[in-house]
Amino acid sequence: MSTLKTALSEVKAALNGNSAINSWCQENFGRIPKIFIGIDPKNPPEMEKNTPMICIGTGVRYREPAQAYIVHALDVACSIECNEIIVTGQVEEYTGINLVDEFALMVEKAVTKRFNSKGIPGTQEPSMTDSYQHPFYEAVWTYLIRSASRLS
Repeated sequence: MSTLKTALSEVKAALNGNSAINSWCQENFGRIPKIFIGIDPKNPPEMEKNTPMICIGTGVRYREPAQAYIVHALDVACSIECNEIIVTGQVEEYTGINLVDEFALMVEKAVTKRFNSKGIPGTQEPSMTDSYQHPFYEAVWTYLIRSASRLS
């Protein structure tokens, strides 16, 4: 079992200085990603100034009546800006959708690997929706982390 503080610390460790993610972002966007942990979901960092970026926020926390522990929701968002459109005949392909997916998969792999190596129990929940508003693309998901906080 872990605490919210432990989970956020491990997210930071998984992402800060991650050479694979940094290299990929440098190659595709000319800079490494900005990472925001503990964001205010009502006032998130501006995409226009900060992409590529990774935002980690805490969603809800809850306990089912029969549970002796709290479950924390960690919301993860990977955001990019991509203006590229490839036109092939009558088809216009917005390449940002593929880039944000690749970015999100790398972030998910790094965080999940770190959680698994540290024994942090959790699952993912598809409660959030990706957002594509050209030229900004955002992939989002939620980790549900079981906390060591015991309730009587």
